[in-house]
Amino acid sequence: IVNALAKHNNLRKLSLSFDNDGGEWCNELAQLLQNPNSNLEELDLTNNRFDNNGATALGNAFAKNNTLKKFSLVGDRSNTTITSTGWVAFSRCLANPNSS
Repeated sequence: IVNALAKHNNLRKLSLSFDNDGGEWCNELAQLLQNPNSNLEELDLTNNRFDNNGATALGNAFAKNNTLKKFSLVGDRSNTTITSTGWVAFSRCLANPNSS
């Protein structure tokens, strides 16, 4: 799905609110977020599950993205496999003044 979305430069809002396991989809989404032609401004990942690798991939992508203005990650934390290592990697984007 993410590969198909990368072809739509006019995509501004994306909701992937579903119960998706693992982190492979995070790597694909990270590629979309790092695409220089992406104009994505809002991303909703409510109720998704991902691991440290997924958190790292998304955090790195957010740090390089300069169009995203709104991000939602709401859900039951008991379903996540992210440890403090993953959250530290994910939060690096917050310290980057170039990320939106």
